[in-house]
Amino acid sequence: MLERLLLHRALRRSYGNRLEASRRLGVSRRQLYLLIARHGDPVRGEAPTQEGPKRLRRAQNSRNPGLLR
Repeated sequence: MLERLLLHRALRRSYGNRLEASRRLGVSRRQLYLLIARHGDPVRGEAPTQEGPKRLRRAQNSRNPGLLR
């Protein structure tokens, strides 16, 4: 919840400039894009993705082979 609030605040204060938002948060651009995928981008109107990063989906599927689509 706090992570989402801080991400959205940084994106709004930087007017959607993702490089500036990553500097404000003190994270890399890659980490910022992962956060945006998880929580969405209110400036651009992007909804969060429910799936999460590919590497985590792969690890979850390998642990639970019965859950593959």
